[in-house]
Amino acid sequence: MQFYKKMSLVGIASLAMTLGACGIIEDTQDSLEQKVSELEGAINSTLADAKRDANGLLEDASLRDSALSRLKDILPDSLAVSSVLEGGDSEDGYLTKISRLDSVLSRASRETDPIKGIQGCMRALPRNLNQMNSPSCYGPSLDYNPDNHPDNNGGGGTGPGNQNMLPDGDLGIWDANAQNGQACAAAKLNQLSRNASKYSDLATGSMAMMVCVAAFAGDTLPGPGETLDISNLLAQLESKAQFSLQGMNLSQAKVTNLEGSFKISLEGTYREQKFSVNATHSPTDKKGVISVVSGSDQIDQPLQPLQPLQPLQPNNDCMGRFGGSSWRVASLKYQRSPDGIAYRMISSAQSSQSEALDAITASGEVSTDCKTFAGDLNVVQSEAGVNGGSMGFGWQAGSGDGFLRVFNATTRSDVGTAWFGYSPHTSESIEDMLTIDRMICNWAGTGNDKNGQSDLLQMQKMERLNDREWTATESKINYAPTNSCSMDGVAQADVFPSITWDVSTHGLATKSEYDFVMPTGP
Repeated sequence: MQFYKKMSLVGIASLAMTLGACGIIEDTQDSLEQKVSELEGAINSTLADAKRDANGLLEDASLRDSALSRLKDILPDSLAVSSVLEGGDSEDGYLTKISRLDSVLSRASRETDPIKGIQGCMRALPRNLNQMNSPSCYGPSLDYNPDNHPDNNGGGGTGPGNQNMLPDGDLGIWDANAQNGQACAAAKLNQLSRNASKYSDLATGSMAMMVCVAAFAGDTLPGPGETLDISNLLAQLESKAQFSLQGMNLSQAKVTNLEGSFKISLEGTYREQKFSVNATHSPTDKKGVISVVSGSDQIDQPLQPLQPLQPLQPNNDCMGRFGGSSWRVASLKYQRSPDGIAYRMISSAQSSQSEALDAITASGEVSTDCKTFAGDLNVVQSEAGVNGGSMGFGWQAGSGDGFLRVFNATTRSDVGTAWFGYSPHTSESIEDMLTIDRMICNWAGTGNDKNGQSDLLQMQKMERLNDREWTATESKINYAPTNSCSMDGVAQADVFPSITWDVSTHGLATKSEYDFVMPTGP
């Protein structure tokens, strides 16, 4: 039996194929499957009879490692959500996220002390769920005088001296670089991706933690139609003073073998936030979908009466549901390939847990329908590989603005290009939602017209230095906050006294320069 203690599932399959190639095993699919099944049964027997401590945990580190190598089939392979413009060594970078989870599982399985090993499993959980502030180079608030604004339609100012202010978040890429010298497009897209990925990080981290704990208990993959339930084990561990579950409390942790795919169900609280994760993963096809709901009833706001949906502009009538937003729902659909990974993530703010659950469609993805979110709709479609990637990121900030603000970005080796503009939410097609349709230069000022300029958008070209942040090499971003994006013939200082560049004509890119190819998604 000592021989089997050192063998993982991968090793068993490799041994069986090698023996078959040498003629030791009859070279047929049936004989290979039979031999693998026999060897798996031997390992299961070994794990069942293995020595355990008072908490029922395996004491033999090699057996735990063997169990973990088999249980990893439950987890999506190399799945992480990250901006394609994130620095290579950033803690939010794709490779960093992947290596962190692998390192956590590897170190925990080798720990000789089971108690410390279980505590090591908890390190798979995301360390920081706080939202990151927007960089100051993007969408600052701006003082202006509406009386002298060229689009003034008779409305006056509301502040002292008829002064008014354009609110933050509406001006797009305003400065070429962030305060740290990073290209503004990269800084903003990274911030958006970090905030949106917190929910997928919670889902993948909690699944990895569950698998890690199950390995310490010597659990193996459930057979076809069977369910592995570690809820009682986690509850037992939580009741013991020597265990620290880092703010995690799982009331349900189950994996069901659907004969070709695995269904994962988790429910509990993490740092006083309720959450639930439901996932289906196919290790053979390397694809699946994850949904996560997170929030707190303690800070939930009462749902306000629904308002009639009035179109903001012709052919643009998408307005989200009004109400509180203390819950979040997110979904992550993914497909792994030899060249990299493709995924689509959708998340939105919700008024209650029940409405968050209702926003999940039969496919497991979150709905983008206007009536299914209370605000802050995020839609991401991305493909990432060794030599670069592409990403479309759109978000509808308010519950009734009717448009998505959209970033597109593509990288190849150490060069990249990013575009910013707006897209009307008139279609549920992800490609339509994430394709820049126009530039709206006067989003919130007097006489604003959301029709915008259909041939204009913002663009930054960048290069990456030393595998770190991206720096801008060319920026076409300057404009006047007017309907035409320019302000010829009007005294600039009388309208926008703080703008330092000449706004008599814009410095934006044209659609002829917009050569972004939308990633196809999973």
